[in-house]
Amino acid sequence: MAAPRIQLIISESNISIPNNTSVLTGTLYYYGNGETYNQNTSCSITINGDTKSFTVSIAKNTSGVIGSHSVTVTHDADGNKTVNYSAVVNASAHYGASTTSGSYACTWIKRATQPSLSPAEVKYGESTTISLPRADSGFVHDLYYSVGNGWVKFKSSAGTSYTWTVPKTLATSGKESSTKTIVIRAVTLSGGSSVGEKTVNLSANPSADMVPGLSIKIEDTTGNYTKFGAYVRAQSKIKCTLTETLSYESPIKSRSIEIDGVKYTQNPATSNVIVYTDKSVTATITDGRGMSTTKSVKPAVLDWWAPTVTRFSVARCNSAGTLQADGAYTRVDYAVKIAPLNNKNTKSAIVKYKKQSDPDTAWKNVSASVDGYTYQGYVVLPTSSEFTYDIELSVSDYFMTTPVPGVIGTAFTLMDWHASGKGMAIGKVAEKENLFDVAMPTKIQNTLTVKSVDMTITDAEYNELVNLLGGG
Repeated sequence: MAAPRIQLIISESNISIPNNTSVLTGTLYYYGNGETYNQNTSCSITINGDTKSFTVSIAKNTSGVIGSHSVTVTHDADGNKTVNYSAVVNASAHYGASTTSGSYACTWIKRATQPSLSPAEVKYGESTTISLPRADSGFVHDLYYSVGNGWVKFKSSAGTSYTWTVPKTLATSGKESSTKTIVIRAVTLSGGSSVGEKTVNLSANPSADMVPGLSIKIEDTTGNYTKFGAYVRAQSKIKCTLTETLSYESPIKSRSIEIDGVKYTQNPATSNVIVYTDKSVTATITDGRGMSTTKSVKPAVLDWWAPTVTRFSVARCNSAGTLQADGAYTRVDYAVKIAPLNNKNTKSAIVKYKKQSDPDTAWKNVSASVDGYTYQGYVVLPTSSEFTYDIELSVSDYFMTTPVPGVIGTAFTLMDWHASGKGMAIGKVAEKENLFDVAMPTKIQNTLTVKSVDMTITDAEYNELVNLLGGG
């Protein structure tokens, strides 16, 4: 027959959240086997290392509770606790002691508060509510934040919640990304002592005002703005210089400057000669957080064109400028158009002439009036009716000169002999010896021979030639 059986039943009571303790009671049961046992039986109950020894009188066939032992157990810091227990009963001298042992997992006592956020994503300068569902009304919380370089306390002894406004200065820790993770730590305190800590993550984004600062300065590198009070199309170049201000230390990652429809990335940027009068200078910069700023300025641009001659004609005349086919003068009629440029553009015209038969002769210049930016007039030149003259009108403004060439022939005469007796002209004055000079439409009715070569053509060939030349 075996030794009597015993059983130690563990129960838990008086769980104290503030103290992180509970009371464990071990109740010892004895089950007799029909033999006679010691009248003064020694017993012991051990719970979590705490032992209670006692003696009991056990009668034959006794079964039931023979003793108990209660111990206050302090749980671990996380609220958990596993306790070892054992019991010994020396009831049978014949069979020896009865023993039992085991372990008991105590009820978990909530310790550190797990914080939560609403909302969990904000912009710098906005607020989030930190909920602190504490396990005991006596718990308070110290709150800290970290952006990766240590912890900063921002609230002491918070109760069940706290509304925190995220400082904009924390944006300096997120210079290179649009979203920054801020870790919030809640240290749970009971009676001034920490019972644990928990963390939660908050996502912080740039606020609308966290854009890089930008200002634009434009200038004319050609100096035309100073002279004309505006930029000049086809002449000026625009230099654009940006002044950039970092927002909470976030570096500038990209830049675009558009001048006259062309984009540049360098700062400053200088355009080619501008070709438009209505284009704004626009700059955009973007920082490491993806925040952008765009600024525009519209330069005053005056339209410019090369000095234009809208009319130019030459004809023989008398000294008064009255047209005369055999006149010894030439009348030059002209009309010009010059870009005003705020009525500050210069304007002038010159007519020059010389005999065509004497290429070494110097040009003679005569000033032509230009009394308005759109103007027409005429000049009279002394040109002998005996000679052909090259004539050129030159119109100038501040930037350039536009020349227009012309020719005035001799006076009209049906037939003229050169003074040498060795030259002849038809329809003009004979200007050169050893030359037959025809200045009239010519129709040859008979055979034409050039150096023994018959140049005569048939009527059919003539008609074909006329058609090729566009005649009729």
